[in-house]
Amino acid sequence: MLEDPGTDVICLAIEGLKKPKKFLKRLDYARAKKPVIILKMGGSRLGSKAALSHTGAVTGSEMVFNAAMRQHGALVVDDFEDLLELASLLQKCHRPNGNSVAVITTSGSLGTYLSDLCEEFKLNLPEIEGSNLELKLLNIEGLLSFGAFRNPGILLI
Repeated sequence: MLEDPGTDVICLAIEGLKKPKKFLKRLDYARAKKPVIILKMGGSRLGSKAALSHTGAVTGSEMVFNAAMRQHGALVVDDFEDLLELASLLQKCHRPNGNSVAVITTSGSLGTYLSDLCEEFKLNLPEIEGSNLELKLLNIEGLLSFGAFRNPGILLI
């Protein structure tokens, strides 16, 4: 998958890991080339029992697993719908070069919520006013005809 030019995103549905250190090393290697999305299954008591009976996987703590995956750059999702939607989005978008984002929204409340998420996921919201981004946004016809900048990194339209 890593060398396949037709594969843009790697999606994994995982019940448990038998060799977590080896997996994390391979995850680091894969993440350098392509986004990796992980859905952890078997987090409930019944799900854990089912995983053990059908694959022999010991599922372990979902919270610890998810934290380790995120620490190694994987995108962790909660269900198959999120896995497919995120994979579709990442397949259509270019891979970002850094961790800076701008929020363009019609709602101040949504801008605030997205700012909270940016901080949680360690994304930088750079100042827009006086930046090259402001100049680029000003050149998009009609975009700012009724909009206003709210720093950091939020454009209300």
